[in-house]
Amino acid sequence: MTARLLALLCLITSGALAHHDVEGTVKALSAKIAKAPTADLYHDRAVEYRALRKPEKAITDLREALKIKPSHRSATVALIPLLLESGKNDEALQRANAHLKTVSRGPAQLEAYFLAARVFEALGEYHHARVFSLAIDRIYPEHDASVDLFHARMLRKIGAHPEAADVLKDAWKRTGSVVLRNQWIDAALTVGKTSEALPIIEKELADSRFRSSWLIRRARAHRHLKQLEQANTDLQAALNELTPRINKDRPDLTLISDRGFANLLMGNLKKAQEDLVFLKKSSLPADAYHLLEAGVEAAK
Repeated sequence: MTARLLALLCLITSGALAHHDVEGTVKALSAKIAKAPTADLYHDRAVEYRALRKPEKAITDLREALKIKPSHRSATVALIPLLLESGKNDEALQRANAHLKTVSRGPAQLEAYFLAARVFEALGEYHHARVFSLAIDRIYPEHDASVDLFHARMLRKIGAHPEAADVLKDAWKRTGSVVLRNQWIDAALTVGKTSEALPIIEKELADSRFRSSWLIRRARAHRHLKQLEQANTDLQAALNELTPRINKDRPDLTLISDRGFANLLMGNLKKAQEDLVFLKKSSLPADAYHLLEAGVEAAK
C-alpha cells in the first residue's frame, strides 16, 4: 500500500499522469471551467499545466480548487511540491501544517507526513524533517524505500553519518533493494566500515560489465586501509573506462558524477570542480552527487 501510494504521489506531482494531447485537454477543461467551475476541474487542468511545464498556471489552478473545496486532498498533494519547486516555501509550510490537521491514520496520514518532511527539508530544518521520517518508520514499518533514502539524507545533512549508514543497511535488509544496498555501501565507506562493504564490492567487480563505479568504491576502501597505490590504480582504471562512455553532446550525468569524484580522490580538484558546476546546472538530483559535492567543499 505505502509503496503504491508514494509512487502515485510522485506521478501526480511530476505530471506523468497526463496523456499525449495535453493542449487539447486544457482547452476542453477551460471550456468546462468557464461554464461551471469545480475543484476537480481546476485540479485536472493543473495536472495538464504541470505536464506542459507551466508551474505558475498549475499553482493558480490548484489554489482555485482549494478555494472551492479546501478539503480537496489531491489538490493539496499536488500543490505543496509545486510551491517548493517555485520557492514558495512559506505557503508550502502553511498548507502542509493545515493538511496535517485534517488527516487521520491511513494512506492520507502517510502522504501528509512525507509532504511535511519535504517542506522542512526545503526550509533547511533537517531535524524536523527527520521527525516525520521517524514517524513514518514507526507507524508504517513496511513503507517504501524512498522514505529510508530521505531519512538517510536528513541524517547526512545533520552530520550523523554512522546513523545514516545504519538506516540504509536496515532498509536494504528489509527490502532487498539494490539501490539501498549501493547507498549503504557508499555510506559505510564514508564511516570506515570497509570490511563490511569490500566483499560486496569485489563481487560486483567480478560480475559487472561496467566497473567504474565499483572501482571508485574499491579505491575508497583502499584509501581507508592506507593502500594509496592500489587506490590510485583503481581510480585511473575508472577514469579510463569513463572517458569513452561519456558522450560530449548528451552525457550521462551519473557518469559525470563518477568522473568528478574519481578526479577528486586523485587530487585533481579543478577537474572535480568543473564537473560539480556542470552537475549543479543539470537536472540530476543533488543527492546523486552528494559525495562529490561534500568532497569538493572539504578540499577548498
